[in-house]
Amino acid sequence: MKRLFKILCLFILLTSITHSSFGQSYKNIRYFRRFGIEATSFGPATYCSLNFSYFISKNVNIDAGFGMLGAFAGLRFFPGTFSKPHHWSPYLGFYFTNIIWISPFAPEDYSKGLYMPLGIQYLGNKGFSFSVEAAYISIKNDLTPIWGSLKLGYYFPIKE
Repeated sequence: MKRLFKILCLFILLTSITHSSFGQSYKNIRYFRRFGIEATSFGPATYCSLNFSYFISKNVNIDAGFGMLGAFAGLRFFPGTFSKPHHWSPYLGFYFTNIIWISPFAPEDYSKGLYMPLGIQYLGNKGFSFSVEAAYISIKNDLTPIWGSLKLGYYFPIKE
């Protein structure tokens, strides 16, 4: 698992370096709307959460959020060159998550894990975003390793 994590981080780093500049020769919606807030059902905090997203490049988005039962931070990688305006874009993500398990029979229990989604995002011209994803989640307890989420949000315009 650690080797997979290192390979994934290296791949994302190299790709983000080679595609790091946004370039203004085209109208990439992810350039003009970098910061967003999303409400998430299920996902890395298990049931519902609020997350904050920021595109650090046209291909890489960093996320951090919290929910009823946990908190998470990570990134999403959007492959492609984005030489044309794309509203729909697939992505691959990697998050660290910390879940709080509350049980009437035991004290609070914390579970750290990984959340790796594969999804698709729609980002509209007016900032509305919609994402759906399937994910692998590695946390203890009785959760299935297959998980997912549905996200609705808004990305704010930047001032030039």
